[in-house]
Amino acid sequence: MNRFNEDFFSKIKGFDIEVLEQSKYLIYALSKELKFIYFNPTMYALESQLNLKEIGERRYQLGNSVLNSFKGIRIKLFLRKHYNQVIKSGEMWKHELVCPIKAENNTFLQRVYPIQNEKGLLIINTEMYKLPLTNINQKVFDSIEKRYIQPTGQITICANCKHTKRADEENLWDWVPDWADTLPVNGHIEICSTCSSISTE
Repeated sequence: MNRFNEDFFSKIKGFDIEVLEQSKYLIYALSKELKFIYFNPTMYALESQLNLKEIGERRYQLGNSVLNSFKGIRIKLFLRKHYNQVIKSGEMWKHELVCPIKAENNTFLQRVYPIQNEKGLLIINTEMYKLPLTNINQKVFDSIEKRYIQPTGQITICANCKHTKRADEENLWDWVPDWADTLPVNGHIEICSTCSSISTE
């Protein structure tokens, strides 16, 4: 399976392709008709691991509509409406969604960026981590500390997208809604590599 259309790299401007290609996030691009035109290596590798017999057909393939990746008419109509709005308005849109291709049903924050001149969309899916609603016990604190507290004792938040940097995996930033709304006491501000690779012009 090819990962991108031949003309993809001429269409996408304002994005650092090297960062997208090296990212551990699930990233793909769509044409203005909402058909797949690009998969980064992480997305491609995950798709290749799927048991196609269970799925019944290869839905994640160049030229296929992204809407065919989702079950249920409501989610398809919801995504089509908002994706088309991003293409027309030129403004980024984000929302939470259960990833349809991850067996664990992980929840992701999906950021949808317009490709210049209404040529399509670039979609970046980052994993979400929700803090426990109850009091944090030692076990939960230890897992949070291992995942997010840097050797300096700080929790690093991106000033632009508000994602939280992992301490246990380099260059991975998760969506932690509680810390996006309120910076933790030991919070530290940086710009993540994905945001720094995207032109705001």
